[in-house]
Amino acid sequence: MIYSLVLFLFIICMPTAYTKCFSDIYSVGLSADSGVYDITQNAPGKAQVSTEGGLGIYLGKIFLCPSQRYELYPYFRLRQFSLSRPSSEFDQLPERITLPSLGAKARYFWQQNWEIVLDLELRDEYRFYNDTFNGTILGETYLNLKFVAGARYFFHSTKTEDYTAAIKLGPLFGISSSIGGGQSIEFDFEYFRRLSQKHSVRADLYYSTYSQDMDQVTMGRNELGARFNYIFRY
Repeated sequence: MIYSLVLFLFIICMPTAYTKCFSDIYSVGLSADSGVYDITQNAPGKAQVSTEGGLGIYLGKIFLCPSQRYELYPYFRLRQFSLSRPSSEFDQLPERITLPSLGAKARYFWQQNWEIVLDLELRDEYRFYNDTFNGTILGETYLNLKFVAGARYFFHSTKTEDYTAAIKLGPLFGISSSIGGGQSIEFDFEYFRRLSQKHSVRADLYYSTYSQDMDQVTMGRNELGARFNYIFRY
């Protein structure tokens, strides 16, 4: 986690590459997340582990380049979840897990009412594996690289507010010899409000799902959450 935070601080201190871009825009936010892991393996079969009461913080910097028609948003986020234990085989799991992420979102204005959106994220994930000697399920964090791309549509847009929806999908790459590839898909509905020339808010509801192979385990995750960001120029 400390390396991700140091890299994020380096990114937001970089000067913008274009003189016509705004590089003094920052974002802070909160998220409320929940999810369900679907675990399929030889033993104990298929089970589900729920994450409950997930709370997160977001920190970011926005590079806005109107003449190039794009926005770049590097960010750092930190989320903490409570884990449920569906059976005694899962009793060795911790009560809480903390998952940091470092990423960058890009939005390119393509044509009227449409944007091309990209999201690259290096994230700590949580995996489960079978301890055959003790007959229990254990867990540990690992690194995932997620890359998704898609499109955002503006249902309603004025000088002060936007209502949009997006769909993004793409591959997952496990940064470990025992983690295989996977795929991810995400939907979100976003509301953006300009409060003044230097202050805005952005809120969205999202749903994401992925499936990934890990040793003899296939793990899927369905995640539902809400994010709120306060955006300001400084």
